[in-house]
Amino acid sequence: MEVPWVSISRFPWEVPQMPSWPFYALIPNETELTMLKTILAVLMVGCLACTALAEVRKPDRKILFVCTGNYYRSRFAESYFNWKAAKSALPWRAVSRGLLPVPGRKGISPLVQQELAIMGVPDSRTVSDPQQLTRQDLQTSDYVVILDEEEHRPMMERQFPDMALNSVHYWHINDIPQMQAHEACSVMATKIDDLMTRLRK
Repeated sequence: MEVPWVSISRFPWEVPQMPSWPFYALIPNETELTMLKTILAVLMVGCLACTALAEVRKPDRKILFVCTGNYYRSRFAESYFNWKAAKSALPWRAVSRGLLPVPGRKGISPLVQQELAIMGVPDSRTVSDPQQLTRQDLQTSDYVVILDEEEHRPMMERQFPDMALNSVHYWHINDIPQMQAHEACSVMATKIDDLMTRLRK
């Protein structure tokens, strides 16, 4: 018995003639089969694209720590913040700058290395050499921490007199000898922990 060919491209109002025997097959012709393959391919590409977009991670937001020389306080803050952010999957990253870096100075303070080692923080979480704070640094940061208001507010006002520094937050971390390294780093670590709790909300 010849198997009836029933096109799957019929309009809804065109009801095909049912055969007298109890079953029938929907067998697409060659053109319809090609169309089906094309539709399936488009759907697969669309699904893959949606999956890829869903997996694209939003860029991390940036917090900027600023001290005088970008050698001691801000470098500790940068290292500690990035270490804790990586451990807790917080989508923020820290950078640090100085208002008046010493020309030719390299690396970070040995005091910072010592305090980071005590806390188990790798000093690789910070850049290699001190860097000067720029207008672009301030404009491209989502949150700015100036580490010693008494010392640094006048410097900020002199260097950036025309900028509305609404995202700037002043802390009170004194330099040596007013505050020794162990105390200063402990205070910064506590304040950074509290700040990260707020940033998660």
